[in-house]
Amino acid sequence: MRKIFIHFKIILSMETNRLKQDFAASFTTASIQELVESFNHSANNRGWTSMRAVHDQMLIQEFMRRGIDISAIHEGNITNFSHAVVYDDEHNKLVIAEPKVDGQRESQGK
Repeated sequence: MRKIFIHFKIILSMETNRLKQDFAASFTTASIQELVESFNHSANNRGWTSMRAVHDQMLIQEFMRRGIDISAIHEGNITNFSHAVVYDDEHNKLVIAEPKVDGQRESQGK
């Protein structure tokens, strides 16, 4: 049984590495706005899978690789996905987006 478990862990590790490479490659060519949209797609999403964990990890690494200040959402090894963000071009940083009020949601839906 142990041999099967070890083999499974190796396959999982190889798959994770492949996913990291795929996400890193796609994020490298993405615009900052596309990265922000990708982050906002994960914001307030309570679902969790290992693929999402890899996606989010590589997304945060890409923001940092580009020198973008992500202190509004990231401290140490913890990233807060509870709020959507916008990119502040002037200061090269992510800031928490202002929540939409009910009137804005209704007018955008029409």
